[in-house]
Amino acid sequence: MGRRTLFGLVGLAATLIFALPIALLGAQQLVAGRPIVGVGMLVVAGLMILFGERLGKPAGLRQRLVAGFGERLPESDPED
Repeated sequence: MGRRTLFGLVGLAATLIFALPIALLGAQQLVAGRPIVGVGMLVVAGLMILFGERLGKPAGLRQRLVAGFGERLPESDPED
């Protein structure tokens, strides 16, 4: 695991602000006897954190966008 930048920490905090209440509500639902709803909410919270950490990296996003646009751009004629 590499070093975190300030923006990375702020992004993680923003993700956790939304994911932790969902996870706590999911745990509450598990204790209340609603396992399907509880597990579902825990999975959603986990996926929010996973997507925020793995897919939300600016460098990776930039590389994917450039690769996607590079395939779609038509070849230009040198005579133009």
